Amino acid sequence: MRLKGLFANHSIWIKGVIIVMMSIMGLCVGGVLAYAATLVIGRISPEMDSVSRLLIDQAILSTVAFIVAGWACIKLLIKDNRILRPGRMSMTEVVLPAIFVMVFSIPFINQLAAWNEGMTLPESLEKIEKLMREWEDSANDMTMQFFERSSLTSYVVNIIVLALIPAIGEEMLFRGTIQQSMTESGWNKHLSVILTAAIFSAIHLQFYGFLPRFALGVILGYTFLWSGSLWVSALMHFVNNALVVTAAFAISRVGLAETTQKGMKEMDSIGTGGYITPCISLLLIVLMMLIIRRYYQKTKA
Repeated sequence: MRLKGLFANHSIWIKGVIIVMMSIMGLCVGGVLAYAATLVIGRISPEMDSVSRLLIDQAILSTVAFIVAGWACIKLLIKDNRILRPGRMSMTEVVLPAIFVMVFSIPFINQLAAWNEGMTLPESLEKIEKLMREWEDSANDMTMQFFERSSLTSYVVNIIVLALIPAIGEEMLFRGTIQQSMTESGWNKHLSVILTAAIFSAIHLQFYGFLPRFALGVILGYTFLWSGSLWVSALMHFVNNALVVTAAFAISRVGLAETTQKGMKEMDSIGTGGYITPCISLLLIVLMMLIIRRYYQKTKA
């Protein structure tokens, strides 16, 4: 049986069910493999610390649940598999602008995060709000365990596990599968970008990080829409993640703050407290995005 594009002509709702099933399967298989790896590592290298084991588990789970499952979904559900091809990427009109978008976006994203952090739910939902904040604090504490290790080897591992693998896997699943499925099913392309960005943000289960992650999803969605290649949005996603990992490494290595966690909080405050810097940041984002869009318009003409 020819599996390529097997469900490409089905409705978006059938595709949605398949995406959910494939994602759950990926999480289950990835979880089992990660658990098995933990048992094997425990026997081979019992002296390995818990953070290193957690990184290995994270790498296996993310690879299977996002990269493998995302690739399978694209092959089964998407008509235009050319989105997996690198395509043409000019250094001056695509790669550098893509990097600059992520660098210039820091004040704008930080301001959105500050607004989001200040949101409160009605008193009737006070218990839910408390649980959500505790959940996010717990997730943040776990991430900080990775960042507080200052060796060069730890930095390289973090770049691969926390920046590269999620960038490729999440772009395959969200932009390559969900957004492309909506577009190929005849949905409005702008609506497809926005809905995918909302799903992308919501799936992280972090209410107080929803707005900045949604904005990132919109940026990545339009980049993918204009370029027709997953690798441009994956590059931007990787740069975004790598900036965080690199900042944490610099703080822990050079001692820019008393603790890495305190230093990261100071980084998150860059550009906040006013409107001028975030507005300039947004203008620069739009400018860089338009340069990328113009390049792909020229190549398709």
